[in-house]
Amino acid sequence: MEAFKGTPAPWHIVEVRKHPQHKNQQIAFIQTPRICLDLSSIESDRFTRSEFEANAQLIAVAPELLEMLIDHRKRISDLRDIMENQHSMWSHHRQLFNDLLNESEELISKALGNK
Repeated sequence: MEAFKGTPAPWHIVEVRKHPQHKNQQIAFIQTPRICLDLSSIESDRFTRSEFEANAQLIAVAPELLEMLIDHRKRISDLRDIMENQHSMWSHHRQLFNDLLNESEELISKALGNK
């Protein structure tokens, strides 16, 4: 599995306000360890301020969510291997673990630009 090639966490929202040049737009400034991003809405009447802030917050936390998902995939895989070797009831749980791993793998691949 390849690693995330983008700017690492932490990212955080510095400010959300009306766009200074386009009165019908909002802008959010997201600070990362390497750059400051600005996220502008195209038409502020399409988003409430709270919805715009929630979208910006999701973008800001995305690198940490991806890191956590990668870590959880590894932990689920390790637990699956332990259970497969030690528990007689494993056959009843194998599909659940495989589904969790497959869903994680799909999201990780999508986040890394592989899908």
